[in-house]
Amino acid sequence: MARIKYASIVSSVSGSVGSATFQKGLYGDILRNKPRPRRSASESQLARRALMMRVHGYWSALTSAQRTQWNQFIAFANTTIRRDRAVLQSGHSYFLKYNYMRLLTGQAILSAPLYTLLAVDFPAFSLSWSDFENEWNLVINATAPGTALWFILKLSSKIPVGQSFKKSGLRYMPIVVDDDSSFAMRDIYYNIFGYYLQDNDWVSFEIQYFGITNTMISGRYTGTVQLK
Repeated sequence: MARIKYASIVSSVSGSVGSATFQKGLYGDILRNKPRPRRSASESQLARRALMMRVHGYWSALTSAQRTQWNQFIAFANTTIRRDRAVLQSGHSYFLKYNYMRLLTGQAILSAPLYTLLAVDFPAFSLSWSDFENEWNLVINATAPGTALWFILKLSSKIPVGQSFKKSGLRYMPIVVDDDSSFAMRDIYYNIFGYYLQDNDWVSFEIQYFGITNTMISGRYTGTVQLK
C-alpha cells in the first residue's frame, strides 16, 4: 500500500492499474493491491451448485398453475422460515429445498406437491459396530425407509468424549436411497475424511428427513453419537 501525493498537473486519480487499485482512505488517496480471489470451489461444491441450477431451471419451466400448487402447499405443510417461526416459507423456496434433496440423493424432481403427512415421530438412528471386517453401519430405526422417506445425514470427524455438538466440520454422507434400514458406512466415511472410525469413537451429526411419497420435510436433528 502506498500513499499518493498529487502535483500541480495531477489533482486526482481513480480506477485500477493491473493488480492495484486507487482508493480514498482516512489519510488521503492510496494505491493498494486488489484483494486476492477466494479459494476456488471444490468438485463437491461445484456439483451441488449444478444441482441447484437444475432445480432453478425446473422451477422456471413450471406453469403458473403448477407454481400456485406449491404456494398453496405451504399452508398445509406449515413450513416457516428459520429466522421467524411466524412467517411461512414461500412455495418457491420450498420447491428448491425439497427437490434439491431429491437430486442430491439420486431421485427425480417432483413437479407437484403430494398432500400426505409424514409420521409424527421421525425415526431415530444409531451407528452400530460389527466385528465382521471391522465394518460399521448406520441403522435407521424404521421399517424400510427407502419406500416412504429418506434422509440427509452429515457427520463430523472424530471428536473427544464429552464434547458438545458443533456444526462446523460436518460433511454430507452420500448414502444411496435403498429399501433398507441398515447402511454400510465404513468406506463412505473413509472417502470423505481419509481414515476409518473405530469402535466407541464419537462424532457430531445432523440428520434431516424428507418424504419420497410426499413432499414433507422434517426439522434438523443434531447432537453427538457414539459408534458402538
